[in-house]
Amino acid sequence: MIPLQTGRAAQQGCSAYFRESFKPRTRGLEASFFLISVLIVNTCSVYTDVSVKSISETGYTLKIVTPSAQSVKAIYEIAGLFSRNYPVAAMEVSVVSGGIPINTFLASKFAVGDVPDILIYQAGSSIELFAQGGHLLNLSDSGFEGRFSPEAEAICRYGGRIYALPLDITISGLFVQMSVLWQGAVRNSVVRIIPKTFDEFIISCAQLRRAGINYPVVIGASGDIGAVVFLYQYMHQYLYAENPRIYEDILRGKRKWTDREFQEMYRAYGQIREYVNPDATRIGEVEAMRRFAGGEAAYYIGQSRDIAAIRRFKQTLDMVMVTPPWGNESQGVPLVGVDTVVSISADTWYPDEAKAFLRELTSVYGADIYSQAAGSVSATAGSSMWYDFCLGPRSEMFRIRGLTQFMSREWLPGFEETFKRLNREWFTGRPADSLLEELESLHRSMIAVKTGGI
Repeated sequence: MIPLQTGRAAQQGCSAYFRESFKPRTRGLEASFFLISVLIVNTCSVYTDVSVKSISETGYTLKIVTPSAQSVKAIYEIAGLFSRNYPVAAMEVSVVSGGIPINTFLASKFAVGDVPDILIYQAGSSIELFAQGGHLLNLSDSGFEGRFSPEAEAICRYGGRIYALPLDITISGLFVQMSVLWQGAVRNSVVRIIPKTFDEFIISCAQLRRAGINYPVVIGASGDIGAVVFLYQYMHQYLYAENPRIYEDILRGKRKWTDREFQEMYRAYGQIREYVNPDATRIGEVEAMRRFAGGEAAYYIGQSRDIAAIRRFKQTLDMVMVTPPWGNESQGVPLVGVDTVVSISADTWYPDEAKAFLRELTSVYGADIYSQAAGSVSATAGSSMWYDFCLGPRSEMFRIRGLTQFMSREWLPGFEETFKRLNREWFTGRPADSLLEELESLHRSMIAVKTGGI
């Protein structure tokens, strides 16, 4: 455990270092050794800076920033492949954590002109914003076309040019603890064992409660995203699916956050909240996953990135991940979208070297390494790393139906953090009408400040 130091000492330098030697996988080719040093500092928030550097003298350093500490293992393995053609390159990786959104972190770096060479960040409207600002290198005609599905590639384009490459896919859905369902004798009920509609889900929760499982849904609402996963799924699956321009309509004043559709969304969430653990606001996502893995609940609303954490609590857990059943069965659409992307800074001194590293990273071999280390589903076509059997049925849906562009990825910068904060207040008893009114007011203010109105 690395001790975390705050205040003046943390601001002046490092609070802890961890060093480890390793030899990356190179498919039989000789590679140099590297060092990993972990630096924890405190600015406005806490983030972790992980540096991967060659022991020998190097000609230059490629700097990479990522939101995932798990991805560092993949990056240094892929660095071994990269070092075959660029033996004098050093890799320095910064991991942004401690509650700082990666895209907000990058925006601050762009503002002061202190930008790493390679940027791994959340897909969405930031690609357009960063490209529009001249911060990203044009990757068109650089040999990346055809490596990804047309839907994934389209998300990374701006003005007909490619400014980012999709790294991994997020699958958002409902985790079902099969043994708990059987324990609750749900298989003898009048509905299917796994609910496929909202009404079936509520009936299943009521049956489980009668069987002695008082809170069949576990949520960690004190964390970053636990309180809002259901809302994201509901919006993406139904509101956004029915009207892909709904957020544009909100921006233009044609729709409001106080409209009937959003009020109905909270009424549905209120029905689910009745079956949620009463201490939801006092626990985070990790504790919620621990309880789910331990058989304390039948349902956990989450994303594919949660699977690795759940498995750490119980490797052999009999669970499946299904399409969210938040409406009529005929309306249900799977929620599969690009999660993170990678770009190259327009200000890099080493564009050719950075592109070469991205070719290794997004190759089938490199994508499998990254996917396995990061605990994610690769966006590279041909990658075989569906890393958990509970995704089996959803992997088939992904191949058939393509991708969903998540609505929240289009929101104005900073609005998602506001949305999360207000929904934690809803979990403590704040009325939905009051929450939606404040959302609408704050959103209109953000439009005025950030865009001058539309």
